[in-house]
Order: sequence, then C-alpha cells, then structure tokens
Amino acid sequence: MAGDGDEERPAMGGDKLILRGLQFHGFHGVKHEEKKLGQKFVVDVDAWMDLAAAGDSDDISHTVSYTDIYSSPRSPASG
Repeated sequence: MAGDGDEERPAMGGDKLILRGLQFHGFHGVKHEEKKLGQKFVVDVDAWMDLAAAGDSDDISHTVSYTDIYSSPRSPASG
C-alpha cells in the first residue's frame, strides 16, 4: 500500500539497511513546556546503498557503520 512505509524502491540495484524505532529526546514544539521539558521522538530509517564491494571483498572498510546511520537523524531529532 502506498505511503505505509513498506513500499519497495524501484529496481536500482543496491542494498537496504533498515533501522526501526530509533528513540531520541528532543526539545521541539510550539508550547513552552515542549521546549523546556522535551519529548521522545521515534524515527525509522531505510538507508539504500550499494554494498557490493563489501560483499565481494568481505572487508569491513567497504561497508557502512550502523552508528553512522543512527547518527544521521539523531542531531535533528535531539536538537
């Protein structure tokens, strides 16, 4: 179903790393309480990339760190 987050990416090749339920505490909002106390934000990430070199070589330097992917939404959500 379109828009439910489960749709497949068009055939472009590559790999999909999926991180679900990443939780961050941020200070966003309109009301003073939201900015002062903060609130929990939950983020899902679908990261598309070509990991063929990592699969061929089995060399960790050819892949991507899940920590780097986790850090990508962390700053905006926690800000």
